[in-house]
Amino acid sequence: MNRYQIRPGLHFWLKGREYVIKQQLANGELQICEVVTEVLSRITYTALVQFLFREELELQSTESFGVVKRKANETQADFTQLPEEIRFEAKRKYSYVSFVLEQDIPQRTPASLQPIIEQVSEQINDLSPPNWLTLYRWLKAYESSGQDIRSLVPKHKYKGDYRPKLEKEVIQIIDSCIQEIYLNPSRPDMADVHDEILRQIRQENLTRASIGQKALEIPHRSTIYRFASKLDPCVVAKKRLGNRKV
Repeated sequence: MNRYQIRPGLHFWLKGREYVIKQQLANGELQICEVVTEVLSRITYTALVQFLFREELELQSTESFGVVKRKANETQADFTQLPEEIRFEAKRKYSYVSFVLEQDIPQRTPASLQPIIEQVSEQINDLSPPNWLTLYRWLKAYESSGQDIRSLVPKHKYKGDYRPKLEKEVIQIIDSCIQEIYLNPSRPDMADVHDEILRQIRQENLTRASIGQKALEIPHRSTIYRFASKLDPCVVAKKRLGNRKV
C-alpha cells in the first residue's frame, strides 16, 4: 500500500464505483468522495487494506486516472470538466442505473425494472422518469463502456455550447411556480409544477404572438428539476410538511 502514497487526490475503484481521497482525518480515517455523486463519506486505512486484499478495490495513481476502456470516442472530455447541465443529466440517469446494478436482478424486464423506476424517481423527485426500455438501454450503454459515466450523456451534447440560455421571463415563471406550487403543504409533485410552467409559458406566448413579439422557449424538464434541486432542504421540509416533524 505504501507504494501508492495514500494521500488526498488518489483515485480508487471500490465495488464498481470510483472514489477520490479528499483528506486524511486526525482519527486515522480517510475522507473520500464518490466521483459521480459527489457524496462524502469516511473509510479507515485498515478497511482500505482489507478491500484491497479481497480484490474488491483497485488503486490508481493520479497519473493513470481516467485511463478507462472506451468503445470509440477517445476525445471525450473528463466528466468533471463537462458543463453542469450535462453532468446533472448524467447523474440523474446514473441514479437509476446504479440502483439496478446494486439489486443484481437476474432478468431486466418490465416487471423487474418498473418498480425500481418508481422507487428511484420518488427518491430523487424526478419529474421525467424513464420507461423500462429506456433504462434497459442506459444499462447496456453503461456496462458496455466499462462503467463510464460519460456513456450516459448523449453524444451530441459534447458538441458546441450547451449552456442553457433562459430568458428572464422564463426564469421568473419557473421560480414562481416552484414557490407557489411545489413549496405547498398539499405536497404536489414536480409534474404539477412542470404542467403549470408549460401552461403559463404557452399563455404568455399567445400574448406575445398577438403583439408580434418572439415566443419564449419552453425549458427542458431537467432544467426545471435543476432549479428545484437547488432549494434548501430545510426550507422544502418546512414548506411541504408544515409543523410535522421531519
